[in-house]
Amino acid sequence: ASTVIYSVRNQSPLEESTALAHLPVLLLFYFVQYTVIREHLPLWAPWIAFCSMGLLLGAYVLAQRFLSVPAPAGRLVVAIYTAIVLLHAGYLELVDDSWRPLLGLVFVIGMGTYAVSQTEQARRWWPLFVLAGIVFLHNYWRLLIGWHLAQVPGYKFLIPLYAITLYLGYWLVRRQPGLDGFQEPLLYMGHVNTMAGAVQLFDSRLAVSFVWGLLAVACLVTAISSGNKTLGRSALFVFAVSAVKVLLYDLSGADPLVRIGCLVVLGITLYAGGLLYQKMEQE
Repeated sequence: ASTVIYSVRNQSPLEESTALAHLPVLLLFYFVQYTVIREHLPLWAPWIAFCSMGLLLGAYVLAQRFLSVPAPAGRLVVAIYTAIVLLHAGYLELVDDSWRPLLGLVFVIGMGTYAVSQTEQARRWWPLFVLAGIVFLHNYWRLLIGWHLAQVPGYKFLIPLYAITLYLGYWLVRRQPGLDGFQEPLLYMGHVNTMAGAVQLFDSRLAVSFVWGLLAVACLVTAISSGNKTLGRSALFVFAVSAVKVLLYDLSGADPLVRIGCLVVLGITLYAGGLLYQKMEQE
């Protein structure tokens, strides 16, 4: 309250150094009050944390309304505090573990939609995008290793949805200046998600090899039609992992027919991929 009154009365918003000095105090307040309240009122602790977040947001909105100039430093403090409350009190305390993968997907799609529609404004609230990335990566890793997926409702649909989200993110990032560094990580994360998802969804080694080969060929076909050589070269990663899988895993402990089938699928996809890759490089 004192900060808001002083800022409005003097038409002087927080400077960055002053705002960053407030941040440790806010975080100390949050974790101390949460620890104390959780000890005595465990069911109320997350909701009281949300109330503290609401009070801080309200104070910022009120101050910004009466200030004649923007207050970017104050907004940064509010955004960081909001992200911490949403992560700790919301995601970790209130959300059941079985629903976290779905929430992570919905959250990152919502933040991505906001970023596309309000690009400049979204940049100002970058801590919330960091939060969305943390939540998404946590559940992405969970889907990759298959950690307690049986208790996740509709996990068989979530696996391809995560891959689609990553590929869509790659396509959108390519059109956003200043975000070039996220292109290849999103693309390769999508490939890894698709490949790991095939392992999670199919029991047959042959089916997994077929999906991996299809993914690599599809990348090359799309790269040729769109002129996107980055996408085409990423197919080399899929081919390499497919070859390693067949040689080190599929050929050991499998029936002879399965071994032959995996080798045939690998050979066909490598041959088709080689032709397509040569065509892509020539264009």
